[in-house]
Amino acid sequence: MKVLKINYSKKLPAIGLLILVPLVGVVAYFSMCNKDAFRFVSAFAAVMFVNLAIELIRGWRRIVVNDECIEVKSRYQWTVCFRDVEDFYPVTYKGQYLIGIHYKQEHENYRTDEYLDETRETRMGYKLSPGAPYEIPTRYLDIKPQELLKQLNERLHLQKITSRTE
Repeated sequence: MKVLKINYSKKLPAIGLLILVPLVGVVAYFSMCNKDAFRFVSAFAAVMFVNLAIELIRGWRRIVVNDECIEVKSRYQWTVCFRDVEDFYPVTYKGQYLIGIHYKQEHENYRTDEYLDETRETRMGYKLSPGAPYEIPTRYLDIKPQELLKQLNERLHLQKITSRTE
C-alpha cells in the first residue's frame, strides 16, 4: 500500500504572520510616544515573527503511515506498530481532537481506559511529544482528524488480515 504522509498545516502560521504585521504596526505607531513601550512592542513582535516564521518554514508535526507502522514526528519522534494495536478511537481533550491508541493486552504499553483517562492531562503536557504513546494529536494537520482515524483503522484492518494469512 502507498505511504501516507501527513504534514503540519502551514495555513495557521501564515495567517498568524498576516495578522501580526498590521497589528504590530498599529501598536508601534501608538507606542512611539513612550520609548520603553516601543522597545517592548518591537521585541515582542520580533520574537513572534521569528517563531511563526520557523513554524511556517519547518513545521514540527508530521505523521507518516506505512503498511507496518505509524511514525509520529514532532520535536520527538515515536512509532506505533500495527501489530501491537487493537484499535484506534476518537478522543476529545479540552476541545482538542486526538486519536487514541488501544494497545493489545500482551503489549508493554497496554493500559486500561481508566488509567488513560486519568493520566491524559500529564501526557498532553509533554512539550516534545504531547500524548505519546497513547494519543496522536491531530491539531493543525493538513488532513481532517476523522479522515486520519478512518485511514488508520483501515490500515490496521488490512494488517490484521494479512497477518492471519501468513
